[in-house]
Amino acid sequence: MVKIPKGATLLDVLLDTSDMDAGTDMLLSVGYTGALTAFISSSNVGQAGGIARLSVAGGSQYKFTDDDTIQVEVTLAGGTTATGTMKLSAWYTMDP
Repeated sequence: MVKIPKGATLLDVLLDTSDMDAGTDMLLSVGYTGALTAFISSSNVGQAGGIARLSVAGGSQYKFTDDDTIQVEVTLAGGTTATGTMKLSAWYTMDP
């Protein structure tokens, strides 16, 4: 959802969602390639809507060594469907 350049140091992420599922089974995680729970892990924010911020120890100040993309992983129980809106913001710095 958010492209991140090589050399970026992540400061924070913010996931803003509407009420996206009809039940209580949806979980959302935010991370990067190979580590999809690096910044937010198994948040239920999509169940009623709201905002989740970086909450995984070690996620802040993560330095990207290659170009990458911050991604959202959606986990639903069997038979559950989800519709709605999600927005993802990422704050990072670049070394001079």
